[in-house]
Amino acid sequence: MTASNAHAERVGSELRAMVQAPPGHSFVGADVDSQELWIAALLGDSTLGLCGGSAFGWAVLAGDKARRTDLHSLTATAAQVSRDHAKVINYARIYGAGQNFAERLLKQFNPTMTISEAKSKAAKMFSSTKGRRVYQLKRQYMEGFMEEDLDDQVVEMTSYQAMRLAKMSGKKVEDMFDRPKWVGGTESDMFNKLEEIAESEAPSTAFLSGRLSRALEHSQGRWGGTRLNWAVQSAAADFLHLMLASMAHLAPTARYTCQPTCLVHWSTRRAAGEARGSTGPCRAPPPTSCTSCWPAWLTSRLQPGTPASPPVSCTGALAGPLGRHAAQLGRAERRRRLPAPHAGQHGSPRAYSQVHLPAHLSRALEHSQGRWGGTRLNWAVQSAAADFLHLMLASMAHLAPTARFCLSFHDEVRYLAADDCKYETALALQITNLLTRAFCSQRVGINDLPLSVAFFTAVEVDQVLRKESNLDCTTPSNPHGLENGYGIPNGESLNIFEVLKKCKLNTSVD
Repeated sequence: MTASNAHAERVGSELRAMVQAPPGHSFVGADVDSQELWIAALLGDSTLGLCGGSAFGWAVLAGDKARRTDLHSLTATAAQVSRDHAKVINYARIYGAGQNFAERLLKQFNPTMTISEAKSKAAKMFSSTKGRRVYQLKRQYMEGFMEEDLDDQVVEMTSYQAMRLAKMSGKKVEDMFDRPKWVGGTESDMFNKLEEIAESEAPSTAFLSGRLSRALEHSQGRWGGTRLNWAVQSAAADFLHLMLASMAHLAPTARYTCQPTCLVHWSTRRAAGEARGSTGPCRAPPPTSCTSCWPAWLTSRLQPGTPASPPVSCTGALAGPLGRHAAQLGRAERRRRLPAPHAGQHGSPRAYSQVHLPAHLSRALEHSQGRWGGTRLNWAVQSAAADFLHLMLASMAHLAPTARFCLSFHDEVRYLAADDCKYETALALQITNLLTRAFCSQRVGINDLPLSVAFFTAVEVDQVLRKESNLDCTTPSNPHGLENGYGIPNGESLNIFEVLKKCKLNTSVD
């Protein structure tokens, strides 16, 4: 059900459309319009208490995909990329990706763009959307910076200035400054709200107050079981890396194939136990006299700035198949060596680093300089979207009890309804969208809901599962399409007024 949508050049991409409703039934569903953008904009507007009060919120509400005035279309025009690529850039930024990542995306999506152009466009994009990050000095430390009354005055500094002042004062940045804020950008309010949720002591979703997994929370000075698991499992990964490096040297003709859990497989071109050019079994293991220095050299081979050859005390004993390849392997290993680890600080995941190799926990799960990585920003929006889905399901269970829930994927929901009540089910979906968005707005302190987002742009009533009801799903493996190949006609795509007409209800809007 999570198969990609039908693409004219993608073999088998019509697979999803092969799922048909039983006779006498239809699929009724919809895609939530710009769900994550609307949620992010709503959270940003909540700081102002006005729907569309922020620049980002207004752009989401007033934008129109058909007129190319929506956020993705504007980004595509400014960055000179397609709208689909612009969506990737926008969502990456919302979920905490930095300017360097945006540069790589721009260069990847537009190969003709030079590196300097990509840097310039990314910098301009982030300065106009995210703004700049400022640190506000706490009131007890403002004496000496202000000579007049301190009631309405603030002292704001950049990250570098705040760190330098804290270092000169012998204090931590978080002790001298309030939580940093984004200012001057169209999306600054939104990012401030997302970071407020992500960095709170007990993060919870905006609409239904769902909690972050306890395994990822830091409470009472301790981490949950996830990091205990990581400490052992990642040390096992170190063990595997050391085995691979050793086998690459000891058995260069063997080819690494797979590694399920703790079972490792190698395959060879020749008979087992024979090395290329040898007439007998390969004497791979190093002699006993080398066991004291060999592990240290093997570990050091994965660190930068180390010699390529084995220890001197081992080179004589490693004559034969090993000695011939030592220099060559060392040179090759330099080209695929792991990057240098970052310097660890007290309380950082480096303190819990793996036993064998100083590898780091994913930066997205690290808490450094008083901030969390992009994972929690992602969670703040994605989990709010999960709240949205739960509210929709509860509403549909009440408004359309005879409709059968089929699936939900990302921002898409599908129900199975009998043909004699399919339009009533479509109306229930439209009302569900209205009630769900109204509930979400009220939960963040906004008692308003614009008509532009109150209802689905379209509810699909169809015989098969496809993204849009008018897609014929013609692909290399389905060259005749659905109508000519299977006799499946196009479905119906109905807005709120068309649904009301189908249900023979009044369509006037006062």
